[in-house]
Amino acid sequence: MVRPSNLDVLQHFQLQAPKTFSATGVSSTVDLHGLEGDLVVTVSATPIGSSTAKMMLRLEQSETTKAEDFEEIFDMQNMVESSLPDLLNESYFRQVIVKTDAAMRYLRLNIYNVVGNPSTVLCATAVAVKKNG
Repeated sequence: MVRPSNLDVLQHFQLQAPKTFSATGVSSTVDLHGLEGDLVVTVSATPIGSSTAKMMLRLEQSETTKAEDFEEIFDMQNMVESSLPDLLNESYFRQVIVKTDAAMRYLRLNIYNVVGNPSTVLCATAVAVKKNG
């Protein structure tokens, strides 16, 4: 019997390829179907270039892929272990854990509020365990 390696059971997602943001925007949508346990989302970004500017981030979920159906998931039924602080003028690296069994089917990252004139290169990835069989 051939046993899968630990890496074979992991699913990696690129929520947002490295991209320069200076305004609001949303990442790709991740389908959580077929995953179990925790989804670890990692967000990293460069300093935004201004001490008076900031960008606000949040993870959102939906049962559909329609933009208008997505809603914030922070602090809802303990689905997320930590939240994403605002992007300020410093290097940014944060991880958030989403409980896949308590979340809706689809997940995305949203830059939903921009103050001042920021500019940052942001990227986001996620990794989770595939359901068995």
